[in-house]
Amino acid sequence: MKRNLFNTVLKTQIEQMRRNTRKLAAGYNQDAVHDLRVAALKVDFALKFFGQTADAGKIKRLKGRIKKIRRLLGAARNLDILSSRTNKDLKKLPLTVPEIEDINTWVESLKHSSQRALSRMLESAGYKGLLDELQGCIGKFVTPNTHFIVQNPFKQTLERVLKYRKKPPHARNLHKIRIAFKKARYACEFLKDIHRTRMRRALKFIVGFQGLLGNRQDSIAVIEILSGSGRSWAQKLIKIEKTNIKKKQKNFRKRWEKDFLGPSPVTELYCWSSWH
Repeated sequence: MKRNLFNTVLKTQIEQMRRNTRKLAAGYNQDAVHDLRVAALKVDFALKFFGQTADAGKIKRLKGRIKKIRRLLGAARNLDILSSRTNKDLKKLPLTVPEIEDINTWVESLKHSSQRALSRMLESAGYKGLLDELQGCIGKFVTPNTHFIVQNPFKQTLERVLKYRKKPPHARNLHKIRIAFKKARYACEFLKDIHRTRMRRALKFIVGFQGLLGNRQDSIAVIEILSGSGRSWAQKLIKIEKTNIKKKQKNFRKRWEKDFLGPSPVTELYCWSSWH
């Protein structure tokens, strides 16, 4: 390739991390949390995707440090979703004024604790040191040639999605399928300049499935938080989220049977990767 793709991806995503870190330094911002989390996820995946020929020990250590950041960002985002969902669901339930006040107080308390922990992390020397270390990696990682990337990490990423075509997706596998789609999306975004038409078609297809499963996963995260509240009103909110999960699973299976069991942009891309 004419440019070092590994370094290009790293540079782009590290800039995103720094930009959204500055936004959060000015005050809590849900969009900045989401964008920072996505950038951290992409850096983490890029280290594995492109780093098959790099220093394995260094890659593992960097991924371990990024994981701690992702955990705090994920917790903050889940609480933002909880807040949004409870505000919406309260209108559907016959709750008393004290119950509504208790819900709002409990949610805000959780959010405050999470945001303080996130703020401390973003201001820490460890986090700033990680960004500087990642920045220092730019220009030092060598991207394997295009043929190696397409025939190995890219093809393997698509295989993790396509292996679920062999049988109807069971509910216990939907989280794994969601992760497989997410990684396939990132891989297509990284390689979008190699074959724009095929990548664009595949991305549109992948994003549709990922959206259905992402909404389902949001409900699961909300249920996990509510289950630890110890409040009597929690079961009423959990019931709404369980209904949402069933609806999303049904919609996913319908689309799966319609669009994924036969030829699809992903199978086309996989065939292309086999002979590229």
